[in-house]
Amino acid sequence: ELDAILKGELDITVMRMNDDTGIAMAEAIKWGLEGKPVPTVYSGDFEVVTKSDSPERIEALRKRAFRYSDN
Repeated sequence: ELDAILKGELDITVMRMNDDTGIAMAEAIKWGLEGKPVPTVYSGDFEVVTKSDSPERIEALRKRAFRYSDN
């Protein structure tokens, strides 16, 4: 979707900060092992990305979303 926005093929998308979900799952496992209550619902941050966003902003969001998983 981000590539489509950069190419002008898509006007808008909502971008999930993917690595935040992985962090939350790790925390939930830790809390479960510690006997603490574990949330049943989690929603990380989202960012609205539009065709008017600069390539630099889109790249910064991409780096933030995949800061641990994308090397």
